[in-house]
Parts: sequence; C-alpha cells; structure tokens
Amino acid sequence: MVVAPAKLPAMPFQQLGTVAGTSQSYAYNSGLFSYNQLSPLRWYSDASNGAYTPGNGNTISFSFFGSGMHLYGSLQARGCPNIPVTVDGVGYTMSCLLATVSKVAPQYDQTLLDIPTLPVTNHAVTITNPTRGKYIYFTRAVLDQPPPINASAVVNPGSAYAGPPVWGP
Repeated sequence: MVVAPAKLPAMPFQQLGTVAGTSQSYAYNSGLFSYNQLSPLRWYSDASNGAYTPGNGNTISFSFFGSGMHLYGSLQARGCPNIPVTVDGVGYTMSCLLATVSKVAPQYDQTLLDIPTLPVTNHAVTITNPTRGKYIYFTRAVLDQPPPINASAVVNPGSAYAGPPVWGP
C-alpha cells in the first residue's frame, strides 16, 4: 500500500526585490510616436500644445508593453472633436474640449484618456483626428509597466523538501 508522505509544515518565504510596477512618461517628441498625415493639413508642434493637427484622418500611433495607459494633451475652448482611440482594436473616445465659450483659456497637459487596467502584454494604439478643421492636441503618454518578476526567495533553515509530492513505498 502506497501512503502519501506527511505534509511538511508551511515555511515562510521572504520576498526579495520590488513588487510595484512603474510608469514612464513619453513626450510627443520622444520618438515613441508615429504621425501619419492623410491630408495636406499637417501635424504641428509648439511648447504648450505639444503635437496638434486639424487634418481629417491624421493619426498618432504607437506600441508598448504594459498594463495601463494615460494620454495627456491640451483642453481647448471650441474647435475640439471627440477623438477616436483604438487600443488593440478596442474603441475608446477622448475629447480635448474644455468649453464651448471661446474666451476660456486653454488648460495644458491635462488628462484626456485613462485606461489603467490593460492586460500585461504588447499593445497597439492609434489616435485619429476625425474632423477636418477641428484640432486635436497631444502632449504625452504615461505607460504603466507591470511589476518585475523576482523568483528569488529565501527559505528558512531546516526546511527539508520543497518540490512536488513524492509517492512511493
């Protein structure tokens, strides 16, 4: 008759290293982003607005490995459309519209879209200006990376066997 060995007592393990994920901010001119221009109206840039375009169909694209994404840009009075954003083929909408009153001052580097819980994998993102003559303003993306995996552990002295169960006589 084969009898399973007695269970070993649970031994506490000591966690080594960090378990927190990190976020990295990428400015519009960091080289992460690809700008595509489908009309004669081009992408422009300046210190406060970042990259902006009035072009119908003009896009920003980028790829990243991570677990979350946060897009920033300028909120403007009038002239801002609802902006389609696709992440891995899933559609989202962001807006840079602050108010419909033209005398409201723009607010720079504001959150336009937050997606904090993406699966930890590679992601493809496209931001599209849908309306000719309406501007989109983009300054940066903050990309969340997952916590690093640290497989190291310290086992208390005196522990015997930490593998799978051993069956036998």
